[in-house]
Amino acid sequence: MIIADDYGVDACNGYNLGSITPSTPHLDSLRAAGVLFKNAWSSPVCTPTRAGMMSGKYGSKNNVKTAPGNLDTIHPSIFKELKSVNSNYATAAIGKWHISKPITAQHPTWHGVDHYMGILGADWLAYDNWDKTENGITTTSTDYATSYFTDDAINWIGNQTQPWFLWLAHIAPHTPLHVPPAYMYSQPSTNSQLKKYMAMIESLDYEVGRLLDAMSPTEKANTIIIFIGDNGTPNNVLQDYPTNKGKQTLYQGGIHVPMFVCGKGVSRINETENALVNVID
Repeated sequence: MIIADDYGVDACNGYNLGSITPSTPHLDSLRAAGVLFKNAWSSPVCTPTRAGMMSGKYGSKNNVKTAPGNLDTIHPSIFKELKSVNSNYATAAIGKWHISKPITAQHPTWHGVDHYMGILGADWLAYDNWDKTENGITTTSTDYATSYFTDDAINWIGNQTQPWFLWLAHIAPHTPLHVPPAYMYSQPSTNSQLKKYMAMIESLDYEVGRLLDAMSPTEKANTIIIFIGDNGTPNNVLQDYPTNKGKQTLYQGGIHVPMFVCGKGVSRINETENALVNVID
């Protein structure tokens, strides 16, 4: 499960929106290898979306209705559910957690995560200045977060000898908007907030490609891949929707997110599904 942060459909290829679009060959390849959901809907902010996907419950049932929020351990989690079906499953959550209030370093472990590394909350000074929590210990990292998360994911997958589930929650392309390392994007100009946002999406795509390249053909053939956005596009970089009707609103720009699924068991190749779905599905 690859989650993009603050990534609405107006910035994603395949939805035919947005006058400026990013170059995302790796995400495009995933989309072409499976099913693109045209009508996938989320919460208007990230925490209820993440708690909903984690627990399979709406905010009215898991009591996570806004950001920040806390998914109590009385609720099921996808990690625990997988282990209940097959105790051999190894589980990891890498990247943004943001369903713990107050922030607690052991919260991912309590929800059945074997390996957690990432940002527990939603605050970071920069992509190269962030609080890294791993094995219950928090330190400051100066590594570029999108790359560091990918490195950790590659290393963790490479060490697995049994069935596994990875929840890879990138912070890209969430603020602070910036110009990523030059080799990670191809956007011809980064002289506006929108163009920086596009470059950050391209850097996310670059790292998705690096993750996929690190997996063997056999492993990829036996893996289901889900890509999803956690909520709509921020208002200052919103396209194709009215002003101020993006993230944090219940207008389409705030809750219409990209979602595509491909890989093991997905028989529909390069198809579009128009049925109405929620990320909790």
